[in-house]
Amino acid sequence: MNQEPKVTRIAEGAVIKGEVSFPGGKLRLEGEIHGNVTSIDGLEVTQKGRLKGDVTQAAEIELLGTIEGNIKTLKLIIRPSGVLTGNLEVEHFVMEEGGKILGEVKMNLGEAKEAWKAPPARAAQTQEVSVAKS
Repeated sequence: MNQEPKVTRIAEGAVIKGEVSFPGGKLRLEGEIHGNVTSIDGLEVTQKGRLKGDVTQAAEIELLGTIEGNIKTLKLIIRPSGVLTGNLEVEHFVMEEGGKILGEVKMNLGEAKEAWKAPPARAAQTQEVSVAKS
């Protein structure tokens, strides 16, 4: 039996005030949320969607609309119409041309960070060269 992920849709024109939290599934925001969003697998903010609050736990966010708040996620994709006003803590980040961020970006690189460390410095080898003056 094929089990598709649950998608919860907040329709255009709907306004929710308060914290939104649920395990599993994806939230498709076409309306507005005034409050924090936590414990979510996926969040899609459509072009007319607007979130005024923090996203404190999300596996993946696709932003076509507006988020005014701080985000902590594993992956963020900002599409050309997407706008984030707030700080971002992320592991995987994609921003298409036209997307906007007003805030700080902190990338958690985890184990990849170790691979990028510079190799140990080698002992410098010196060689004496004599130059004749004319």
